[in-house]
Amino acid sequence: MGRLDGAIVKNLTSILLACVMGAGWLATAPVRAQQPYGDTATASPLDRARGDLDDARRRESDLAGQVASQERANAALRDQMRRADAGPNGLAKDLADASADAAGLRKRVADQKGRRDTAQDRLNDARGRALDRLEDTEPMRAARKAIEDAGGELERLSQPIFERLTQTPDYQEAQALVDAAAQTGEALQGFAGADPKAQAEADAAFDQAMGSLRAMEDAAVDADPKAAAAHKAFKSAEEALNRQRQANEARVGADPAVDGARFALDAEQKSLDDISAQLATAEKRLSALRQAVDPQAGGVAELTRQLKDGEDRLVDLNDRLDQARIARQDTEDRLRAVEGAIAGRTPGAAEPYDGGVAPPPTYDPGYSDGG
Repeated sequence: MGRLDGAIVKNLTSILLACVMGAGWLATAPVRAQQPYGDTATASPLDRARGDLDDARRRESDLAGQVASQERANAALRDQMRRADAGPNGLAKDLADASADAAGLRKRVADQKGRRDTAQDRLNDARGRALDRLEDTEPMRAARKAIEDAGGELERLSQPIFERLTQTPDYQEAQALVDAAAQTGEALQGFAGADPKAQAEADAAFDQAMGSLRAMEDAAVDADPKAAAAHKAFKSAEEALNRQRQANEARVGADPAVDGARFALDAEQKSLDDISAQLATAEKRLSALRQAVDPQAGGVAELTRQLKDGEDRLVDLNDRLDQARIARQDTEDRLRAVEGAIAGRTPGAAEPYDGGVAPPPTYDPGYSDGG
């Protein structure tokens, strides 16, 4: 493992140091390898999910306020242009009107995107309900039972193997690399100014380190004839369940509720395409009018420049608002998932693990080959 491990460590060190040296910042809190992106010592998964949702809602609300403020500022500039227009051709008034038309179409596009997204959510819900009905059939119950049985046998045979494996220097070294990758990933994620490329490299290093650890576990299991046979049986049961689910996916399209939701989504998407085409035409006209303004036209030229800057800021703010809205929706989904897991757990059990990585070294029914 020497050369691979050295490369991972070197990569992790360079990623973290680049961020630290560039910003004068260092994270010192220890992090568990199996949960790289969360401080498990200070907050439960449910508390973190609720806190993340509060933060996401606050960001979205702040950006919505900035969008409204910029819209008012742009409208005020248009009014000034109309009042200041003393030219014989009424160019400033035409430009202000064209700007207002484009702004209205941008808002319609944003609203239509929301309706399209709602239709997409309804389609996803209809598909989910249809799949749930197909999951509750005898073939699916039998396939899940086969996985549970195979997973139980695999865990029984593999546990002693893992206990021996964790005592070996090679495994401990691989686990240390996972720890280092996890700490680097959290350090970068906790820093608002982190380079996205550095975060992606840290994530890739974590995946590589975890993959190496999983490969060692697989090799140890497959070296034992009985455990290898159980591993093979587990993978066969998993493949059978996946085939059954793929067949269910093909059948979902014929469900009336799914078909209706898909039709509604197609209609909303067509409306979005039509309004977007109108906006593109309006933007071209607005651009042409801007170019026709005489740079020496005094106040009108200055108002034109200010309005252009305000419109650019508004586009940027709306893009950021869209991203914030998506982030808030994702956070709501994560909170619902955590709440659902807690509601379904055994009374008195700990809150569900939410690190995004299955903690080694057990083989449970959710295990997939290689991690």
